Amino acid sequence: MNAAEETPSPDDRRMPFLGHLEELRWCLIRSIAFVAVCFCVCLVFVRQLLDLLKSPLTKAGIGLMDAPAQLRTLSVGEAFTALFTIAGVAAVAVGLPYILYEIWKFVSPGLKPSERRAIFPLLFFGTLFFYAGVFFTHKILLPPTLGYFLKLNVDYGLAAEWRMMDYLSFTLTMMLASGVMAELPIVTVVLARFGIVSAPFLLHYWRHAIVVLLVLAAALTPSTDATTMMLLAGPLFALYGISIILAKIFYVQRV
Repeated sequence: MNAAEETPSPDDRRMPFLGHLEELRWCLIRSIAFVAVCFCVCLVFVRQLLDLLKSPLTKAGIGLMDAPAQLRTLSVGEAFTALFTIAGVAAVAVGLPYILYEIWKFVSPGLKPSERRAIFPLLFFGTLFFYAGVFFTHKILLPPTLGYFLKLNVDYGLAAEWRMMDYLSFTLTMMLASGVMAELPIVTVVLARFGIVSAPFLLHYWRHAIVVLLVLAAALTPSTDATTMMLLAGPLFALYGISIILAKIFYVQRV
């Protein structure tokens, strides 16, 4: 590949600093406008989104006598705040691919063709892995985690009266954390491309990695139930194994 193909175009190099700022401004405006449209749409379907977020709690409470029938609001505006929070988070989640597309449009003119070919798939698979992590937590991890806390109330004769905002904070934080943790293979690919980590390195420290992943799983699952912790630790181990394979494929020796 010749040098001309590896360098940005002359038009991109000649763009003045204020031109870059103007382009960045329009990038932000388009992204905010798109998220705003998504927010309005999500407000229309906020009841369905609320039911979706409550479904792990409903599943967790099956068979328990004292499971909370409804989430509680303890202030005048809490329901309003909760519904707008749900719509806002959903809007950002739906708009994430477009936001990444706008970021890509802004930075790609300054990249070499080889860098564009390397980064674009990372953006695609990074988004896919993030959604997969969120989906896994919602469908697999949250029901047993919430079930543990419900059963804890039942065992000690306590009535579970959970606030709406507390429930949203707990569930959304867990889903966000799992989505970020699912980016482990993507981070590994980037580090391998820069020659920072390699497959032999990851294999050599696999025992240390298991300890770290178990600690992370325990931190992300606040219950003391080992089964719930292993529900998260298992996929993390699998992601680490995938990371080793990807590091072997994409590793580039630093000169």
